[in-house]
Amino acid sequence: MPEISPIYTELHDVLVATTADSGAMEPTDELPHVYGVVVDIGFQLAFTIAVFSDGRVIACDGNGGGFNDLGQAAEAMVFGQLILRSAEQNLDLFAPVEETALPAFGRVRFTVLTYEGTLGADLEGPPLLKGQSPLSHAFTAVMGILDRARQMVPQPDRNEGDAEVGAEGDTAKQVN
Repeated sequence: MPEISPIYTELHDVLVATTADSGAMEPTDELPHVYGVVVDIGFQLAFTIAVFSDGRVIACDGNGGGFNDLGQAAEAMVFGQLILRSAEQNLDLFAPVEETALPAFGRVRFTVLTYEGTLGADLEGPPLLKGQSPLSHAFTAVMGILDRARQMVPQPDRNEGDAEVGAEGDTAKQVN
């Protein structure tokens, strides 16, 4: 895995230390235990996606770049809620953790922030990607948020005829 920016590790530490009080998050019927999930991906480039029950959706990469307002995008908000509900429904897959370090290359770490404490699971990436884990649906939603973040990155203009229409009907320029 390439070198990770200190900005990224600082942001990661802030995200996993988020308390329910910081966003005035309270238990609900749908989410009685979970108020946040931070997913760290240790692939070619490190990525972190964080979702909170107050609607915040945050994406950042190992270079220190990121978005903290993805919750404004309807699809990112839907993906975020799916991740939260998946964690709530699968609490038995997570164990209490004191350390929330970034995962090794090829691994994915779920850090689940609950009103009772911090839980976590360190998983191999390929089974998540292949749908072979109970958390595969949540991971698919994480990848959807990453895709949305990538769409928000400005792309250099190409020739006039190279524009494509995006899923939301907007015009986006693509670069090979």
